[in-house]
Amino acid sequence: MNIPVWREGLIGRPEPTRVRKLLAHRAELKKMEEFSTRPNAQLIPVRIEVGNTGWIKVIMAACFKRGQIDNRRRDDQREIKRQLREW
Repeated sequence: MNIPVWREGLIGRPEPTRVRKLLAHRAELKKMEEFSTRPNAQLIPVRIEVGNTGWIKVIMAACFKRGQIDNRRRDDQREIKRQLREW
């Protein structure tokens, strides 16, 4: 995650793209890991909140990828219906 450098801070400017620790309960981490190993499952960061203490809170959403829709079959059926109406 890229968190830009704070302009006011002069001492110890960390790298913006450095690896950061994820603070969560062990059960929450286990749930996220189990979910992410499922096929077509994704964890998406929805919102990022910054508190007064410098902590960053990331709101995550768990979702599944949509399957690929075969539009050819639907288009063929529409074409057939259109031809029947015109005929």
